[in-house]
Amino acid sequence: MRVSVLQVIFPLALITLGSSQSVFADVSYSLESSGKDEASALGNLKMAALREYVSTVVSKDDLKKNSKVFRNEIFLKVNNLTKTDESVEYRKENKKTFAKGTVIVDDSSIQQILSNNSILTSIVTKNKESSLSSANPVNSGNESPVQSPSSQSTASVESSIPKSGDTAVTASLNDKNSDNSAEIATNAQNDLSKDNLDKNTSTNEPVSQTADNSQVQSQTAEVANNGQDNIDKSVSENNSSNLIPKSPAEYFKQKGTREEKIAELKKDLQNGHNPNGDIYAGGFVMPLLIFSLKENDPDLVKLLVSKGADVNKEFKEFDDPPASPLYYYLDKHQMGKSRELFKLEIVKILVEGGADIGYKRGKHSVNELMLSSPYEIQSYYLSLSPDLSDYKDVASKYLKSDSENPHHLEVFTKLLSLGADPNYMEGKTPLLLKAYEDKGIEYAKAILDNKANPNIEYSDKPIIFEAVEKKDLEFIKLLISSGADINAVSKKEETPLLLAIEDSLGIDLIKGLLDLKADPNLVKKDDDNKSPLMYAIEQDSVSMDIIDALISHGANVNAKDTDEGFTPLLYAIESGKSPNIDVIKKLLEAGADPNVVDADGYPVIVHAFEAKSPETVKLLVDKGVDLQKTFALVVDDKTVEQCLKDDDEDNFNVILKYLKEHN
Repeated sequence: MRVSVLQVIFPLALITLGSSQSVFADVSYSLESSGKDEASALGNLKMAALREYVSTVVSKDDLKKNSKVFRNEIFLKVNNLTKTDESVEYRKENKKTFAKGTVIVDDSSIQQILSNNSILTSIVTKNKESSLSSANPVNSGNESPVQSPSSQSTASVESSIPKSGDTAVTASLNDKNSDNSAEIATNAQNDLSKDNLDKNTSTNEPVSQTADNSQVQSQTAEVANNGQDNIDKSVSENNSSNLIPKSPAEYFKQKGTREEKIAELKKDLQNGHNPNGDIYAGGFVMPLLIFSLKENDPDLVKLLVSKGADVNKEFKEFDDPPASPLYYYLDKHQMGKSRELFKLEIVKILVEGGADIGYKRGKHSVNELMLSSPYEIQSYYLSLSPDLSDYKDVASKYLKSDSENPHHLEVFTKLLSLGADPNYMEGKTPLLLKAYEDKGIEYAKAILDNKANPNIEYSDKPIIFEAVEKKDLEFIKLLISSGADINAVSKKEETPLLLAIEDSLGIDLIKGLLDLKADPNLVKKDDDNKSPLMYAIEQDSVSMDIIDALISHGANVNAKDTDEGFTPLLYAIESGKSPNIDVIKKLLEAGADPNVVDADGYPVIVHAFEAKSPETVKLLVDKGVDLQKTFALVVDDKTVEQCLKDDDEDNFNVILKYLKEHN
């Protein structure tokens, strides 16, 4: 039988109707593509299907050389040459819209376009003739690519010894003297072609081809075009002994429901078929174990594992990196990637069968996939006590995920107990601070309970300073109970107490710090050794409660700074627009020395005169200052009395008069 140009061009779509007639069926593809919105995602999905279709009949080089012709004649007509069924689903991810579903390509119309364009016809015919010549060099250009029964019976076919459980198809193909072998091979080819067309529109099909994998060719074409040799080749290119007794295509070429076909597969496995063999489904050859995982069928997975299927043999799909069966299953059945989420039962079967729970694929791992799964799988994974020594950031990553899970804290804590780094730094931020800020005090406690450093630094100072700035006494108490230093000193020479006073963070916080043994006498060295009491006194809005709290907790009322030799009493006189009488009284009552002199040798009472505060002078006199002795003191070759008169004699006389009147 001679073969027409159109039959050569479109072997996959051809359905034989006798010896001289043929019709063309639509070809469909299950794909996924993305765009900025649903309309563009759908358009890209259709274009991906059309490109996939064209790639089966045109080489890359010819497509590139004649891109303008193909663009004008085919690709610009994408909406006329493709359509979608009702199965298209949309989802949003990372500001993109994804469209996933079945696209039907109208190859009848494409056939007509190619027939009417001599350039396209010659290109496609050349590619097909080249493919036929390569696959069967003994054929002439006038012979059919499918040999007649008489010619095929004498063709060179590699013989093999029939195995126990071989089907009639396999046995006949292996018998080069069989009169029926050619007929069976031909029927197998046609059934495979038809089965592939049927499978592309099945809603139960576990395999989806993404738009990113347009270079992957359906192995249906090889089986349908090249006969028995390619049936053998499509099972396994590298190891012809790694086969199940039936050919990969055998199960899904049979009539019957999908359930019946899988039941037949299970029966054959029970009867000794190789559990590490391959199967042809959805247009691709894959290991039986991968197929069972795509089907999400626990019984089939369990049967294969029990029969010795390799649970750690990597599988490469499309352009993805190779993956172990467990990684593949967890990855492909995640939310948003599959209509069916993975099942704990299947995960357990794989793990109990020896699957490596420490498997990594590049920067990703089984660990990561397990912990992004529903809680039941997270819990199961942690029950295995996995070694997390290589996953120092696992707790940090988990902190960001699954926040609605009511068991989130439980899992987070378990990760820490299994070796997740409690001192992990995300950039410059400690896990301890990140957990506290994002999740709260309970998460911080979980980290500290698992040996986190309570003095870990953030922004060049111990983390307790962050707790102080947030005015969170509960967090401060937690840190201190875990070993944080309440008197830690930052690079700015601040202590938590000094920070609380300087930033006016409130009496409750300051009292809390003092109650937790904050030292009220630790000075700020880079600011003239000023004490917390001095900072409290010079605040714009002085709090007597803070003054009282500091003094009651042992603040030194006679400490001196290193600049002017001022004591808290001098700060009370000099700070503000006028002396703070209440603070002065409090300091004097607490034992402040009324006769102390500053760095220049001037006694406190001189500052009181200069401040024009008769009341302050009287308070000092009442506390034992001897005016006559004080006035007689010599400073810079002048008595104090003369200095005060030279400065402001009227003020000097007013104050003396006030003292006489209030004696």
